[in-house]
Amino acid sequence: LKSLSKTSQPQPPATVRSNDPVVSTGAIATSMLHPELSFPSLPNTDDHINRLAFGTGSIQTNALEYWNTIHDYQPDLTILGGDFVHAKCSDNGCDELYQAYDDLVTQPMFVEASKALPIVATLDDQDYGGGEGSHQSNRHKDLARNVFLDFWGASDDDQRRTQKGGIYTSYEWGPLGERLQVILLDTRYARSKFNPTDKPGAQGKEEYIPFDEKDEKGKTMLGGSQWEWLKHQLDRPADVRLIVSSIQVLADGTG
Repeated sequence: LKSLSKTSQPQPPATVRSNDPVVSTGAIATSMLHPELSFPSLPNTDDHINRLAFGTGSIQTNALEYWNTIHDYQPDLTILGGDFVHAKCSDNGCDELYQAYDDLVTQPMFVEASKALPIVATLDDQDYGGGEGSHQSNRHKDLARNVFLDFWGASDDDQRRTQKGGIYTSYEWGPLGERLQVILLDTRYARSKFNPTDKPGAQGKEEYIPFDEKDEKGKTMLGGSQWEWLKHQLDRPADVRLIVSSIQVLADGTG
């Protein structure tokens, strides 16, 4: 748990996220949590992305055979949409979250694939350490995002560590006329707490109930900073635009 003391320290003042997409430096990233693990650089900005893999929801103690399938598929880019590991922080700390990443690197199929495949990722409730309590009141969210970024080898000055509203970010590849934009949202960091259901299991009220007009004011999914950032992202020229949400966009139920 050598990174625990580092990520538990007070964080610098929050910064507003730049509207510019992430640009690949061509450098290999080394995990800060597990320095024996290195990840390949992302494609160059002018590269064409022709083959994508996408996944979400993974339990690190399972065998994870699907990583062999992804590795064999050889995608130009793999997108992880959240819940990459499952863990729960508690009043006693986030040891379970660190253990989740420790367990992950014991999985040889993941390790081999991650050394070969360019990967981008975001967080959801389980890897934010709060389960369904992963919303704006999750007191472990800043530690969890730094553990996530440490694992993936993000630099100490990566904007996602301190920007308002979470770890949202964007990437662009290819020339105009063939440009792919990937927008990774953070739907947990600033999200308002949902209202618990008054009729568990009832259709449309399985776990939560919709906000009504009187309590809708002030509720948010992304938070003001991320909404403003997203508006600028949608103004950028792109021929294919992928918006990645860690929760359902068109849901027919509430849990």
